[in-house]
Amino acid sequence: MKIFLANPRGFCAGVRRAIDYVNFALDLRRPVYVKHEIVHNTHVVEDFRNRGVTFVEDISDIPDRSVLVFSAHGVSKSIFLEAKNRDFSSVLDATCPLVKKIHHRIHRASRNSQDVILIGDPKHPEVQGTLGQYEENNGSEIHVINSLHEIDRLKIRNTENLIFSMQTTLWMDSTKKIVQKLFSKFPKILGPSSEEICYATRNRQEALRNLSERSDIILVVGSKNSSNSNSLLQLSNGLGVRSYLIDSVEDIENISFDQLSSVGLTAGASTPSSAISEIIKRLKVVGFDEVQEIPTSVEERTIFRSPRFRV
Repeated sequence: MKIFLANPRGFCAGVRRAIDYVNFALDLRRPVYVKHEIVHNTHVVEDFRNRGVTFVEDISDIPDRSVLVFSAHGVSKSIFLEAKNRDFSSVLDATCPLVKKIHHRIHRASRNSQDVILIGDPKHPEVQGTLGQYEENNGSEIHVINSLHEIDRLKIRNTENLIFSMQTTLWMDSTKKIVQKLFSKFPKILGPSSEEICYATRNRQEALRNLSERSDIILVVGSKNSSNSNSLLQLSNGLGVRSYLIDSVEDIENISFDQLSSVGLTAGASTPSSAISEIIKRLKVVGFDEVQEIPTSVEERTIFRSPRFRV
């Protein structure tokens, strides 16, 4: 019985960079606090907790002279300013550079009095951070939508001066339908540039399509609060393959592999290779003794530099 491995899978460049920031912060020999989870993965967060990192939702809970790290999801301008006005030893911004590009575009739109439609989960920290880049100007507004039917309720002040952007970790199939309807309703709306589209989300979803063609069952390795892992699960279910989101080997225990000859394995962009290896090890125990890496037509060469200075 075979294990097919999607390629690419696991960590993206933005996640690696964010983890580098926390490791660097630990080297500063000061108490380290991270605003929100650095990335949405229980293994990564627990590892840092064991090494002394504290995760908080409100930076007012952080004592002075500590090191503050902003998570890969980004924060609003008001939180950034609040941090600047505190007496922290260092403030390190681990926001994914692709998210930063979106921040800059949203900020420019507000300065130009453009209305913005932001596609995403309003409760997700990335969306909240992006919303916080926008300042209403001459009656302009930013609107968050997460489904097709919400488009019908939109009241746009100036449809001639309108842009849209989106959360980087969404299921691209559902997003595509929303975008098509936006263009239908607002013919002059301007979309994001290709530089703002998350390469990791696109590549992992495309690799999953390839994986689904040869797998009897698919396991997506990732945490339940990981948006990109859940998007992979949605896609996999949509492709008609029995699929599960797996955070640890314990999650496999209640899954039946009877009469299956192959299992497909992929992982969200915030999932460490160690978690993937543990799942493979467990699958071998239940009889999947052959591991085959699926060739990819996309080689990920994106590397984000990790500046080592105070923000």
